[in-house]
Amino acid sequence: MLILLFLVAGIGSAITVGGVVAIHWTETADFCGRCHTMGPELQAHSLSPHREVPCAECHVEPGIGGWVKAKVNGTRQLIGILTGTFPTPIPPPDHGDLPPTSKTCVRCHDAAQLV
Repeated sequence: MLILLFLVAGIGSAITVGGVVAIHWTETADFCGRCHTMGPELQAHSLSPHREVPCAECHVEPGIGGWVKAKVNGTRQLIGILTGTFPTPIPPPDHGDLPPTSKTCVRCHDAAQLV
């Protein structure tokens, strides 16, 4: 019984750690650049002062609501890519759905500098 308990705990721990690592990776430029046709944007990001800032810092609203919204949207996009049902050519993004700078940029920058 003890061996079974350790086996279940070990498998559960491995799944939990793997899930956390995978979710963290989905917020990196490496992950975002694999599916999107974002070559120029990724190159500009890698040369910018923000190159160490993960994509999610600016493109996902803070809090659990923004995180869930981003993951649901990303899952929808992933399904489109896997099933081949995404639009071609890929339309330009609607940047109107980006979180306002008052919720993202001010985490690192002084609000007076953003005006």
